[in-house]
Amino acid sequence: MTNRILLIDAGNTRIKLGWVDTVTGQREAESAAIILGQTESLPTIAARLPKGFSGALGVSVATPHTVQALEHWLNQTGICSGPLQWLQSSECLLDVHNAYQPVEQLGADRWIAMLGLAWHERQREAAGDTEPTAHSDDRRTILATFGTATTIDTLAPKPTQSNEQKAYEFVGGLILPGVELMLTSLAQGTANLPMARAQEALYPTNTQQAIVSGVVGAQAGALLRQWQIAVAATGVAPRVYTSGGAWIAVSLEVQRVLQQAATLVGKQAEPLRFVPSPVLDGLACLARRSQQ
Repeated sequence: MTNRILLIDAGNTRIKLGWVDTVTGQREAESAAIILGQTESLPTIAARLPKGFSGALGVSVATPHTVQALEHWLNQTGICSGPLQWLQSSECLLDVHNAYQPVEQLGADRWIAMLGLAWHERQREAAGDTEPTAHSDDRRTILATFGTATTIDTLAPKPTQSNEQKAYEFVGGLILPGVELMLTSLAQGTANLPMARAQEALYPTNTQQAIVSGVVGAQAGALLRQWQIAVAATGVAPRVYTSGGAWIAVSLEVQRVLQQAATLVGKQAEPLRFVPSPVLDGLACLARRSQQ
């Protein structure tokens, strides 16, 4: 029987599929994405995925109808004939503790992404890809995911008696409408504002620019808020990871405001790191641990 486990991140607008070999740790070279409503892409995706997975592990914020359709497609194509387990948020997994109250209210995708974020941090430290500074043991880590919704979540190091690996606590985070939702709400909720497509500007001089700059500025400002909170709590600039399909739309403004903020407070801001699939990374960690 194969050691491969299918990994599923079912979101609001697309479903991402990956896999992990629970023995070797081998991962997919590139995740496959199903855009909801675009069924014509399914044969191509099915051809790209190995068949005969021994099981599947996933999280979902999609509708029950979407989940049922996905399960039917997986069985019909023979991609996965084993059990499919959908995960929910919990109090602690893989030495990552959850401060959300109540725990079950936290979206499973955000929770599992925190496991993926912790994995990236541990990998980074194991490789020596860190620069120790004063208070670096207190350094927080932020994951900003720019998707249908934008989420900005923070991990803090947690004291532990375990010598196995560094422990973390998910201390909370923000949810706000994503870039497209903000643009759409202005276009649909007002009489005279268009669906704007433009490049942001420091001082917009037309309506298209004004809308896009306002939306992008709101996204960057939300991340800046959490960055400043982390600096105030620890005295050190947090590491920031980004993800999501709308990252390219906000990247220039995010980098500008964070670099400016770091300069103003005399802190050294580390380069931002983009991670394509933090949820799949977290699922892969869980799949491997369950087989050990």
